[in-house]
Amino acid sequence: MARRIVESDSLAESIFQEQNVESLEERIQLIRILSRSSTLPKIENILIRSMMSRPNGFYILPGHSINIGSQLLSNSVATLLCLRYGIEWQIWYHRMPVDRFDVRICDMAACRVTARFYELIPQEDKEAIDYISTDIADVIRRFSSDAEEDLPVLDQADFDILGELHNQNYEQTPMDPGYLEVLRELAHPTEALFMLGGDLRLNIDPIQLLNKYGCRPFPRPEALTFASSTATSVSNVAFSRTELKRQFLIESALEHGVSETMFKFAGHLKKKIKKALTLPEDTTLILAPSGTDIALHLAGICQSIFSQKICHILVASDETGSGVPLALSGRHFSDRTALHYKVQRGEPIEGFEPAEVVPIPLRDECGWLKPHQQVDEEVEKAIVRALEIGCQPVLHIMDQSKLGYSAPSHDYLARIDAAYGDRVLKMVDNSQLRMDQENIRSYIRRNYLMTITGSKYFTGPPFSGALIIPRKYSLQWAAVNNTLPVGLEQYNCKNECPPQWELGSNLPERLNLGLYMRWYSAVVEIERYFATPISLRYLGIEMFCNHVAKVIEQAPFLVPLEGKYESPPRKGHHLLKNRRTIFPFFVRKGNRVLDFEEVTRLYRLLNEDLADHPDFTRMELDRIASQPCHIGQPVKILDDQGNFSGVVRISLGARVISESWKDQDVSIYFQKIEEQMNQVDIIIRKIEFLLDFF
Repeated sequence: MARRIVESDSLAESIFQEQNVESLEERIQLIRILSRSSTLPKIENILIRSMMSRPNGFYILPGHSINIGSQLLSNSVATLLCLRYGIEWQIWYHRMPVDRFDVRICDMAACRVTARFYELIPQEDKEAIDYISTDIADVIRRFSSDAEEDLPVLDQADFDILGELHNQNYEQTPMDPGYLEVLRELAHPTEALFMLGGDLRLNIDPIQLLNKYGCRPFPRPEALTFASSTATSVSNVAFSRTELKRQFLIESALEHGVSETMFKFAGHLKKKIKKALTLPEDTTLILAPSGTDIALHLAGICQSIFSQKICHILVASDETGSGVPLALSGRHFSDRTALHYKVQRGEPIEGFEPAEVVPIPLRDECGWLKPHQQVDEEVEKAIVRALEIGCQPVLHIMDQSKLGYSAPSHDYLARIDAAYGDRVLKMVDNSQLRMDQENIRSYIRRNYLMTITGSKYFTGPPFSGALIIPRKYSLQWAAVNNTLPVGLEQYNCKNECPPQWELGSNLPERLNLGLYMRWYSAVVEIERYFATPISLRYLGIEMFCNHVAKVIEQAPFLVPLEGKYESPPRKGHHLLKNRRTIFPFFVRKGNRVLDFEEVTRLYRLLNEDLADHPDFTRMELDRIASQPCHIGQPVKILDDQGNFSGVVRISLGARVISESWKDQDVSIYFQKIEEQMNQVDIIIRKIEFLLDFF
């Protein structure tokens, strides 16, 4: 049995519980250091102390404390590295079975996690590792991600060096191969796990620590964030809950093995997604890193199911992911897959047969939004043509796009159901997931497939996609004696297909733990959101969205994409899918709209603290200019003069609601909503500031 700890304290609480810390001033210094990092796990009954006896070192008292040298405290980043090492060591110490305890596993786990933690600190702080003993730092560096993928081999001399940190006895027997497998899978900081099992878009720059979407794989509470139409940095709540799940998985895997633990975790996770979204129990879920990966997986399923050539009718082709048309045609949509295979973007994927993709954009050649009737007619023509030439039509329905639009119309979908029945396979692109549970169930009951992600409206970490398959198709496809195109082995795993399906039997037996952890974090946000009373949800959404629309329309330097934002319909106005929750706008300086490159630069500056920016060093900056503001990244689009520009977006995210309700007090709830409305005002003011100094 593993060691059991009853209570869990925050790091700050553990400091103030220790009465032997030399002075209040030193305790306050530790608190300041801890406040710099949102990534340190909560720790169970472990005290954090400063010590005078080894002023330049640190020491671990197993099961009791982490002791930091008083001089070492002068470098806060070095202190963070020591704390991360000590915390991880204690985590594995507590969770290893007592009858099979091996302190070498604690040492290696602490080294590996600290090495990954070190890689994710700003470049300017890298020299902090020089404050740690050179011998210890050299061992830690051997676990960096730049080294060979397998675990480095440590000899007794290495363990003697690490043993000085805790003074535990070492076993002389070979290490358990099962324990080493647990190390490979789970000895990662949670923020590093969030970056695994995705493509290059999850990489972060070494200065700002931001990925392509302008967010981080760990909490960024200093930023004002309304970027849910693109991606959002993970919340403190979701990050902490996911870290606790990692610790549970460590304990389970050390006791029962990695394979059994991960298999159970995957099944448990899918049940949690179904429960959170109130999906019918008999639906099937296939998880994949992104909506584009899901599109590729669906293309492979269609090819394996239908004997005819596939015709994908892609509605809102100009407002879906840029890689989706390539994925549907069976081509690589990036130069690196989520499973880290190097491929060539645009090249055919092995095993895929030619498929037709019919794009149906929402806008005409002049950039104007088409009337619903015109889009409906284009879809109808595409379906009729596909059936006439003997193709299998797969209709990709958009509900909602990255700019907040849906098509075809609800009435036309009802006519498709009546006229064509099963001859048209219907798939709803619900990647934004801006939809109430009842609307999701309505689509599934009508036997529509649906793609969702946990990283847009619900603000989970980027790259968490899923395909929802109604019971009818799941049963039909389970009876198909065929396999998926062989090239899908570079993208997804056998474990993601239902075990009763022959279709996925040719995919590799492997796990995408990064995907699972991102989805777990997203489910935390989904559960928090739906725990808010429904009447308060709708009132909070109405308050926030009305305010965003008003401040954009009133700002003379902002131009709403389609003029005045429309009001929701009278019928069903309270439903999330019927409200505008994404607010795109052009930015204007004087009498002209900024072009796409200018908007992109403004977007990036908006997301920075400009206090140290070289372009602004001679200016006196106020609080507004130094406030990072993260909104939806630019979308290239024609302005009303027919010139290419870009719109940025301020969007409602689920956290606007759930963070406001976390105290479960109605009066505080509306106060918190108003505070976030004030944050939108700050964003508008910072845009104005940037325009003044462009």
